[in-house]
Amino acid sequence: MRSIWCPTLSSPTTQFVLLRASISTLKLKSLRAQDLSEDEYTKQAKAVTDKECICVGLGVSVLNKYALPTLQEKRAVSICPGPNLAYFTGNVFTLRQMVGHIYGDRNLLNTTDRSHMFVNELKLYVDYLKRELIKTVDDMSVKKAKYYQSFSANLQSGVEHYKSMLNAFNDNGESYIRKMRNDFDDALLALAELKISGTIATT
Repeated sequence: MRSIWCPTLSSPTTQFVLLRASISTLKLKSLRAQDLSEDEYTKQAKAVTDKECICVGLGVSVLNKYALPTLQEKRAVSICPGPNLAYFTGNVFTLRQMVGHIYGDRNLLNTTDRSHMFVNELKLYVDYLKRELIKTVDDMSVKKAKYYQSFSANLQSGVEHYKSMLNAFNDNGESYIRKMRNDFDDALLALAELKISGTIATT
């Protein structure tokens, strides 16, 4: 498992301490060995360490309930909400409301069109690729270009695979399948518009 900044490892002399054998530690050591400007080092170091460890926050609720001491002053509870929260009508529900929703006595979902998880996953990957290309537009090495081209090609292959499976969703109706097909075509179009090292990503 990749180690990241972890509040549980804080000490009096440093705000955060990294696990010695972590990938992050090795990357930071490599950065320090390079002749980078202060701004460039800060930028690259942030990319390595800009993560949040929730290992403490996920267990704090139990510590709070039984008035047990924590390893840090903060007693905030972390949660891991799923993406499906976007399809509910509000931010807070009672236990009775949620149980009613689970057992079909009430509907807490909003009217937002709910794309298939394959479509949502694909959009996340396309957005990720767009962000990465923006970050490296002025520093596109041959290695990075090959990685992004391979990434794009894999996405296109995945889209074609998804499209070949559309018949498996016949139970959802023709309009649902049509929307999925349109979403997949939009993803292919978005990939085709991306340029990597001066070449179209889909070449």
